[in-house]
Amino acid sequence: MVQDSMSERKRNKQKNPSEAPPKTAVNEQRNANGLSITRQILLTILDATDDALYMMTRGYGSTRYSLSVGDLREQDAMQEMWDRIGEERELKKQLKRLQKQKLVKIHQKGEQIMTALTQKGAIVGLRAKIKTTQNKLPEGEVCLVVFDVPEDIRHVRLAIRRLLKKIGFIMEQKSVWRGELEIIQDLQDLVRLLHAEEYVHVYRALDARYT
Repeated sequence: MVQDSMSERKRNKQKNPSEAPPKTAVNEQRNANGLSITRQILLTILDATDDALYMMTRGYGSTRYSLSVGDLREQDAMQEMWDRIGEERELKKQLKRLQKQKLVKIHQKGEQIMTALTQKGAIVGLRAKIKTTQNKLPEGEVCLVVFDVPEDIRHVRLAIRRLLKKIGFIMEQKSVWRGELEIIQDLQDLVRLLHAEEYVHVYRALDARYT
């Protein structure tokens, strides 16, 4: 009888969708650019702490270039997300999620809670930035990505190839890709963070169609 009652409750729950939990959790909601809240947080920290990225791509730590939770909340890029998050404790909850994923570091500075990107977090943030960039290079210029990645870091080649394909770059040759987006610096930073600058080169070039 107990087993029958449990089965009946399970069937009733499946029939009544109003009792089911919401399908979209807070961290899965997306903004106009298609970014989740956690990705937007990473991108906001990345944009607000340029010096951290500069130091990180040159092999130095980035914790000293951190952003308080209060300052993060006030960033323009967070305003749309803030309407969805609602309360500061929810923002802190998302930061804890990112910390657990080793994408950010959180530390106390006086009475403030400070956040800083890890190298892994900077890579994820840069990918999000590149994927949502809509700015194009001046007419007659292109971004060329040329790579010859050894087999022992094949995952880097696959990751870069997937990213370039995702943002609409065209493969000119087997290891030469061309695009019109203004992402040269961001790609160069990403390549440095992946420790692949010896094998992957990003150039600003003249489009042969305009010469």
